[in-house]
Amino acid sequence: MNEHCWVRILTLVLLNITLSNGFVTIVPIISKMDCKFNARIINLTCTLNKPNTFINQTVSMEMEIMREVKDVKLAAAYYVVSESGDSSRLVQRTVDLCSYVRHPNRDRLVKVIFDRLKEKGNHFVTKCPIPRNEKFYIRNLRLTSVQIPGFIPESSFIFENIYQIGALFEPAVEIRYYGKLVRVMNKDLQKPRT
Repeated sequence: MNEHCWVRILTLVLLNITLSNGFVTIVPIISKMDCKFNARIINLTCTLNKPNTFINQTVSMEMEIMREVKDVKLAAAYYVVSESGDSSRLVQRTVDLCSYVRHPNRDRLVKVIFDRLKEKGNHFVTKCPIPRNEKFYIRNLRLTSVQIPGFIPESSFIFENIYQIGALFEPAVEIRYYGKLVRVMNKDLQKPRT
């Protein structure tokens, strides 16, 4: 299948299927999160909070832009990892974030994802160029609240996000999540205890 077909399938799944309303749902359990960044462009702090139970696992990020950024592209890819450790890419997508800011309704998939992220912080570019000292954050994004598309298999995975800037696509941020998807009963996904 070509990339356009995968995008349409993923969009339909995200917009029309809500697995969490069913009896069983698929949730990510992150074992490791790697964050790399170019300190000339951005200052980044990443935190994976792994409490005693995966139900309360959260991700937080604090970002500050160190110089004006005119163009930003996001390359995201999802890899399925076999028991032998081999990985194969299931989905890949590249988005021009500055173009998206100017025309957010042109890309429904990106809109669905970033609307969800905006609920947990000031995570998204709102104008281009991005001024120096601009700050973005995600705080305590509970991973079990992330809806997983139905076609993604229950398996180990790597999910990567690479933010690139400029005409040469210089990497500014690379984030990789390593984990596995597991099926759980909805009753096991109660709100975290305070």
